[in-house]
Amino acid sequence: VSKPSFQFDYAHLSTTVSIKNSNANAIMYYTIDGSEPTTASTLYTEPITFTEATTIKAIAVEEGYLNSKTVVFKPVNESKENTTNFLCNYSTG
Repeated sequence: VSKPSFQFDYAHLSTTVSIKNSNANAIMYYTIDGSEPTTASTLYTEPITFTEATTIKAIAVEEGYLNSKTVVFKPVNESKENTTNFLCNYSTG
């Protein structure tokens, strides 16, 4: 199955991340603790909002296909004069 991709929205002091896949029947799993995601990880069901820099690792799974490789979304939190900007380091491993 194809690798998931991330879409993200930056708002004042927060980032909302959506995990997408081009395969309509793919199911995504993710972690935020640095571990590699598996089918025992958190099932992605809705966008995730963070107020601090958080690394997300995700995989896509679909019956009859090999699991995707892990993709990583790693925002970098830069605080400047009471505003926070999230920059993204995005890798597909």
